[in-house]
Amino acid sequence: MREVRCLLTLLLSAPCAAGFAAVDRADMTVALHRYYDAEALPLPYLIFSSLLALLVAALLAKRSNRFWKGFAAALATISAVVGVSSFAYLLQVDDTHATAAAMLAHDPVRYQQIEAEHLADMLQGFSTVMATDIACAAIGAAMLAYGAITAKRFLKGVGAGLLLCGLGMVALENHHRYRALDYLDVVRAFRPQLPSLPSIDRGVRRPSQTI
Repeated sequence: MREVRCLLTLLLSAPCAAGFAAVDRADMTVALHRYYDAEALPLPYLIFSSLLALLVAALLAKRSNRFWKGFAAALATISAVVGVSSFAYLLQVDDTHATAAAMLAHDPVRYQQIEAEHLADMLQGFSTVMATDIACAAIGAAMLAYGAITAKRFLKGVGAGLLLCGLGMVALENHHRYRALDYLDVVRAFRPQLPSLPSIDRGVRRPSQTI
């Protein structure tokens, strides 16, 4: 397992073929802060949105229509999961950011290795979460269809809620995944031994603005 991780790290640290010129420490620092700032920025909004969705679910659950009761059950479940996971990530993202920045400043070679491993783990996590979200949406679609055929409104509501929430989570996770891939491109192209000169002086393409 250790050998596989070392091989993966070497591959991730290889020169990037996606069009990035070699990146010096100044550009790497910009990309690092841009990435982690973008990671932290939406978390309070996600937590607030989850709380708001829980309130909406509570109001829908009081309705007599069983479709909305089922929809509320699915919405409350997914919102609780998103809210808790967002809060947990909010508690650690600033420490992760500070640790990476300090490592880049004091040991850039080690930073590149560790950050490549970190991104490899994150991308694997995104694949797992997105697969779960797709499965959730698929189950929701099946429940919605079965509920429609059998005239079970509660089941239809649960299915509709799972389908919509699952598709929304797939879109959100895919956005985060592409941002991580952009950051990985910069980490791959990072050359710690390069002198830090303004990018405009040597024509280096700046890291993607989507990070």
